[in-house]
Formats: sequence, structure tokens, C-alpha cells
Amino acid sequence: MAQKIKKISKKFIALVCMFTLVFSYSVVNINDSDAAAVAGSGISDALSDSRPGEYANHTIQFEYNNEGTLANGDTQTFTFTGFTQGANASAVTDFTMTVGSDGTTYGTAMTQTADYTFSNSAGLNPVYTFTWTGTGVTKLAANPFVRIVFANVSDKLPNPGAAVYTITLGGTNNYATGTTRVVILSGIAVTATVDEYITFSSTEADNAVGFGSWTGGSVATRWATSDGNGTFTPAPAGVDDPTQLQVSSNAGDGVSITVKSINSNDSAGLYSTTAAAEIPADSSTDITTLDVEGFAVYASASNMTIDEGFDHDTVSDLAVTTGNLLFASTAAGISGGTVDVEMNAEILATTAAGSYSTTVVFVATPSY
Repeated sequence: MAQKIKKISKKFIALVCMFTLVFSYSVVNINDSDAAAVAGSGISDALSDSRPGEYANHTIQFEYNNEGTLANGDTQTFTFTGFTQGANASAVTDFTMTVGSDGTTYGTAMTQTADYTFSNSAGLNPVYTFTWTGTGVTKLAANPFVRIVFANVSDKLPNPGAAVYTITLGGTNNYATGTTRVVILSGIAVTATVDEYITFSSTEADNAVGFGSWTGGSVATRWATSDGNGTFTPAPAGVDDPTQLQVSSNAGDGVSITVKSINSNDSAGLYSTTAAAEIPADSSTDITTLDVEGFAVYASASNMTIDEGFDHDTVSDLAVTTGNLLFASTAAGISGGTVDVEMNAEILATTAAGSYSTTVVFVATPSY
């Protein structure tokens, strides 16, 4: 029985040894052609753009895993398998090389041409070669982390078609070996639609304002209020708030608001059918500075532009008409645009008695 166990043990030990030899052979890469070459670690190539045909920037990082140094004449190469060099060759000025000691901090910048030169082959599978320069000068300390940023521009190294590609490290003397891979992938087309919209409203729920009553035979100016009673002082400083227009829209070229006055005799102004008389439309400046019979509309706003004709600044003020006149506007889309609307009117001693009215119409138009 003991002999049988010994035989089994010998077979088991032999199998373990065979497995160990096979396993070791599968993971250790020995470069017989150049004993100075060393494996690199942490090799990566980060692309700025993975789409086919794009000129992506490449950020290549790796570590030298040996205690040697790179000296004058040593080279480090990168073979872009599956890529094809563009119409223009890359130049040393396309690259920025920095080194560090921990893989995250790259604080030491290498100087182009003084520390290394660059060349690359043309055609399919281009090889990028960095050659260390400077007679007798050691360029890198032992086990450095290296970052090479390739600012790829048009006609130099376009991305190939969608697939997985290998970038191989090689060179002469104390060069790092290893591979990394990049994936070229078509971009995902993403679509979205934002509907055009506009909202337009007035703060007066019943859309009605009034001047109240004048004493016949007088010359007096009144302002309309939403309670219909009117006031002898402008509404912002009086007993009632003015009418306020509110508009919001995503119209790229802005929104315009027009104004017009219409009544039963197809004219602008306040008209009385019983008296067959009209308080005609006039400018707000005339009504507040002259003894005239008239009706006017004007406005103010903090986030919209009031047209010159209706801003009540005594310059080029206009009277409303039966046609649409520009009242307020924006140059682009707006959220919560507000226009405070004022209406004033004045009578003379000769103004006929009667009940007067008009309808003031505001139209908001978005421009996309």
C-alpha cells in the first residue's frame, strides 16, 4: 500500500511540475532578439475622438520596468497597426512629452530636439520613432512614467474604420515593449426636438379698463384703470396698477408686439355712437402737455424694448391707428417679458356728452 501511495505521489508531483512549466511559459514574454528590451506596464492610448476618419489626439502613457536608463541614440517606437498615414507626416512639434514617478504626476517636461527627435514612416501601419539625443547624457531616470501627447491635426493620422486596433511599443537598446489597443467606433447619432412656443396674456382677467367720468365743460386729462373708475394721476402712481402684457417665447429672432385701436366707426380713438362724436387718437405727449382732445396708449418695460413712438419720452411719439404699429419687441427669445401699458385721454369744454369706447388690440408675433 505504501508503494502504491508513493507511485501516485510521484505522478502528482510530476503533473504539478508540468503545469507550473506550462503556466510560466504562457505569461512570461522574453525578447530573445534584444536582451536590453524591457516590458512596459500601464500602457494606454486615450483618444480624443473615436469616430472613423477623425483626426483624434492621442495621449500615450506607459512605464519603463527596468533599472536601466535611456541614453543618447536609444529609440522608442510606436507602431499604429491598421492606421494609414495621412497626406502630411507628423512633426516633432506635434508632440509634448513629460515624465513622472507615480503615474499621475507628470511634472518634468522633455525638450524637443534637445532631448529627443521624431520621425515616422508613411503608408499603412506607420511607425512613430522617438530618438534620445545628447552625447553621453542620460535622459530618463530608472522606471519612469512617460506621457506623450500627440496633437493630431488634419491630414496626419486619421482614424481607420470601426474596429479594434493594436499599438505596439518597440525600439532599440533600453526601449519598452508591450501593446495597447484602441477601439474606433462610429459616433451615436442623437436627435432632439424642441417645439416652438409662445405665450401671450394680459393681467386684466376681464380685459377691460376705463377712464371713469369727466365733468362736462372742463379740460382735464385722465388715466384709465382696471377698476373702470379712472384717475387724474398716472396709474403707476395712482390707485390702480396699469395693464400688464406678459409674453414668453423661444423664438430665436425675438418677439414683436403691435398695437391698434378699432371702434364702431372704423377709426382709432374713443367713439360715441349716441353722440356720433370721437375723442381722436393722439400722442401721449400731446395729451399730457397741451390742451387737446385726444386718446393715447403708451408703455414702459424693464426687459423689452418699447418702440420710440410709444415710450412717452416726448420724442417722435405716435398716435395709435387702425393699423398695427410696433409697440414693443425683443431681439431674441424671452421668458417672462412684461410690458406695462398706460392709456390716457383728455377732453375739452366742447367735447360732446356721451358714452365713449374703443378696443385696443395687441398682437404678439414670434420670429424663428
